Amino acid sequence: MTARLLRLADERHLLFLLAHHIVFDSASTAVLVRDLAACYRAERGAAPAPPPPRPVAAGPGSDQAASLAFWRREMAGAPELALPVDRPRPPVRSGEGASLTHELDAELTGALKAFAARTRVTLFMALTGAVAAVLGKLSGQEDVVLGTVLTARPARTTMSGSSSTPSRSGSIW
Repeated sequence: MTARLLRLADERHLLFLLAHHIVFDSASTAVLVRDLAACYRAERGAAPAPPPPRPVAAGPGSDQAASLAFWRREMAGAPELALPVDRPRPPVRSGEGASLTHELDAELTGALKAFAARTRVTLFMALTGAVAAVLGKLSGQEDVVLGTVLTARPARTTMSGSSSTPSRSGSIW
């Protein structure tokens, strides 16, 4: 995380915080802002000191071994994605590969937002469903396991039904 404090006047400042999206989501950003404001008020003497931080749980249950066992049970039997490749996989994963970044234009973004609203899913879930549909099409598999890092959301998302996007997005839960 990077922090910068900009002085606007003797008694007026602006704090900029920069963090990678893997570190903060909207829920954790709200907690950071709340706790930072509480500490600031306490430092100025305008409020009592905030309570110490709560211990962090590692997922379902309170210890990491139990969490790992939980997810191994949940994912047991999950199919491996078999995408067509132009060369065999190496025996050991290296992380080498290419990436592609593509910006969506305003018209397509608007259409995607309208689709998500019409089908009563978030834009994130509509796009996640689209990625899963493409992976299923490319692999020829009906079952595709796709994971994302999210907080306070259901632990499992499934897709079933016909290959049309509206019916698939309607079956995400």
